[in-house]
Formats: sequence, structure tokens, C-alpha cells
Amino acid sequence: TESTKIYKQIHEEIGSSVNIGDGVKEKDVELGASAYVAMAQTLVRRKAIVEWFNSLGENLLIINDEAHINTASTVIKMLSPKSLLLGFTATPDGRSAKHLKALYKDIVVGPMPIELVDLGLLSPYYHFERKTTDLTTLEKGSNGEFTEKSQEDMFKKKIVYDGVFQDIKKFPYKKCMVFCSSISHAEDIAHQFRAHGYKVACVH
Repeated sequence: TESTKIYKQIHEEIGSSVNIGDGVKEKDVELGASAYVAMAQTLVRRKAIVEWFNSLGENLLIINDEAHINTASTVIKMLSPKSLLLGFTATPDGRSAKHLKALYKDIVVGPMPIELVDLGLLSPYYHFERKTTDLTTLEKGSNGEFTEKSQEDMFKKKIVYDGVFQDIKKFPYKKCMVFCSSISHAEDIAHQFRAHGYKVACVH
């Protein structure tokens, strides 16, 4: 993975994986285990471990999380072409992520929301959109996605909060979820809701 947060989550979720983390040297890594979790930026500097992975040939499975981000491409190219490479991404756009076409041969697309609705696995939904927000202040990072800071700066404006509370009073509901741009934004909007008398749980 290329993200410290995701790296820690995956390592904790697997539990029995070997951690190839920053500060973990080649001599510290137990070879012969079944699962390894590494930051791409760290593994690319562990040449002996990469060579050992390559010795596994077709017995090596590489799982690249957030495959649309180019960070792991260097270390993936160092690994044996005989290995099996799986990339996971919610945004497989080859126009902005040109490395996808170079590294991957096929794509498997999961069921779309409308298919899950038709199968009775998701509730049908109605979409309402507020268009008064000025999106021109949003900035894109090197990965083509809006930066966390520019989202925070935009979504914390009073006009946006006023819009949220105007909208939430329009529709009948028992519970609702508000998706936020960051932990800081989630905690801030939870504070705003409490100030308006709502009972709120903040989850991140």
C-alpha cells in the first residue's frame, strides 16, 4: 500500500501477517510466512526481500491496494512477471492513471448499485443535489483527486453548513448518515449538529 493509514489497517486486519515497515530491516523480516504487508515506499528499498519474493515465481500473489495511485508501480515492476498481480481500486480511470494499462491485463467490475437494487440487496434511493456551493476552490493533487485540505476548507464554510441544516429539515427520516471529507471535518460537523440539538455519533 502507499498509505500509512491503510497499511496499519491491513496489518491489523490480517493479524498474522509479517510487517515490512519503516525501520524494519531486511534481517528483521521472517521469510517463509504466508502474508506480508508493506508500504510500497519501504519495500522498494528492501532489495534482498524483493529478490526473495522473485524466487517464488508464480507462487507469489501481489495485492496492490488503491491501484489507481502510481506509488507502487516502481516496486511492482521490480517483482517477477511470473507472479499474479491483483489491483483494487474504486476509480480505474486509465486516462488519469496511465500506469494501469501498463501493469494490468484485465479488469473485473463489481455489480453497480442499480443491479443490487434490482436484486433486492439495496434499498432504492432518491437523489437530491444542492448546487449553490462554489466548487472552484477545490484543488486536485498529483493523484487526480481533490486534496483533503481543499475539501475541508470548502465544506467548513458557513453557507455549506446552513445548506445542510436547511436540507435535513425538508425530508422525513428516522436516522441519517453524513459523509465527510476528513476526520477533522467529521468532528467539526458533529459539533455543528450537536449545537443544533441533534443526537450525533462521530465514526471514523
